[in-house]
Amino acid sequence: MSIECRQLSPKNVTIDILRIAGTTPLPNQILLEIGGLFGFSSNAMRVAINRLMNRGILQKGDPDTTPNNPVSGSPPSTGQTKETSHYRLSTSSDPISEFVGNWRNAEDRIKPWQSDQWLLCHLPKSPDRSIRMRSIKALHLRGFRPGPDNLWVRPDNLSDNFHCLEKHLQQLGLEDQAALIASHKLNTTLSQQWLVLWNEPENNLAYNQHFPAMIEALTVSQQQLTKMPTKDAMTESFRLGSSAIHMLTKDPLLPDQLCDPKNRALLCSTMLEYDNVGRSIWQQHIEGLFQQ
Repeated sequence: MSIECRQLSPKNVTIDILRIAGTTPLPNQILLEIGGLFGFSSNAMRVAINRLMNRGILQKGDPDTTPNNPVSGSPPSTGQTKETSHYRLSTSSDPISEFVGNWRNAEDRIKPWQSDQWLLCHLPKSPDRSIRMRSIKALHLRGFRPGPDNLWVRPDNLSDNFHCLEKHLQQLGLEDQAALIASHKLNTTLSQQWLVLWNEPENNLAYNQHFPAMIEALTVSQQQLTKMPTKDAMTESFRLGSSAIHMLTKDPLLPDQLCDPKNRALLCSTMLEYDNVGRSIWQQHIEGLFQQ
């Protein structure tokens, strides 16, 4: 089965590369060069960097004040002039970017579930359209599905403390007037009706076909990465790895009663190994750019 890779953009390439670099600020020229590996023009990368700066997702960093360079283990020496801008991810990161970055901890974010335990979120009527779209995106990210009468529901199998989950949904964009409720005494009839919300083709395809296909693709690619030219290995590991992370991030983390978690857990562990290999290749390349 073929793998549908995540659509890359100058924005997500910039964010993901700076995530690899950690606290090390990367010079503008390095970001432009890396963007070029994926066919993005220097102008497109500059526009993406400026927009991310305006949204507070990136911040400028002074390489001379960086305590240690986690990429090379020493303060970076780039040969760039002091006027060259350096960028890193903001210390007050974008909530959605931060959520995506926590894919490694997916299995730790769930707990055992009983069929009468549900989370409900009621959205007020007649909202501003842009506000409602942000709310829906936030609820989807945390695995909620739409029920009747502006009610969104999901099994209460998330390990988050209730108030932490409520705060996180608000950080992701949930509107202020929304009401989050935990119900642990739901009647059987209503519970059965809501269970059907997750019996959708997208979930069945993910668990039964897309996850196994991605596991196989990661396994095959990992065996080939060290034999490829460096730039080919960089682009393949980035495209395939970011697609696997996108799959894991979209997963609603359903309880075992609704889906077999085996393929989800296997995809996560396979991606952890693949990430270590791909990250090493990228870090070596970035270190080499610092020495130029």
